[in-house]
Amino acid sequence: MEDFIHLHVHTQYSILDGQASIPKLIDKAVSDRMRGFAITDHGNMMGIKEFFDCSSSVNKKGKTAVAEAEEAMAALDAGTYKKDKDEAALSPEELRKRWEKKLDAGKVKRDFKPIFGCEMYCARHSMDSKQGKEDQSGWHLIVLAKNEVGYHNLVKLVSRAWIDGFYSRPRTDHADLERYREGLIVCSACIAGEVPSKILKGDLEGAEESLLWFKKVFGEDYYL
Repeated sequence: MEDFIHLHVHTQYSILDGQASIPKLIDKAVSDRMRGFAITDHGNMMGIKEFFDCSSSVNKKGKTAVAEAEEAMAALDAGTYKKDKDEAALSPEELRKRWEKKLDAGKVKRDFKPIFGCEMYCARHSMDSKQGKEDQSGWHLIVLAKNEVGYHNLVKLVSRAWIDGFYSRPRTDHADLERYREGLIVCSACIAGEVPSKILKGDLEGAEESLLWFKKVFGEDYYL
């Protein structure tokens, strides 16, 4: 599964919608040989610090494992390898296979990449509109940081969604998305997303209009 990376993952920080702990998610991803995944909790980035710290710890363990395996394999090549008690019955070929496996596993951990994101609520009108049930939620939108600039812009978007756009839920809007678009990758999300929702309601013209707006603002960084 090393060529597949999840870009829409909810953790226990998505209240009533996620249950998995971040360390266990990372362990599962690494065991499946995934090179990384994105955390996209609903409306918040509360798990990002833990995600970064756990990923850094995994990377560090991976670097140590790679160095140890490379040193052991070099010793095997040079004929200077010293077996421990558990390796006494193993042939050089069996030892090499064991260390190759450890080297491969270490590289997966060393190169694991955390991707910071959020499944945001995009207001159906604007962040300032707080006029009843329709404004209390919002279209779902996956927003991912592709670099440091994008990370800072994502933090701004999520913070403003809580401070200025909160109305039952933390909401962003098109104006803020356009203002803080640099360094961000945006995905149309689930059936609660703006484009999917309009398609399901038969509003194909509205869906196309929304799609073209996102394409205009985010260019090749917008994905259906």
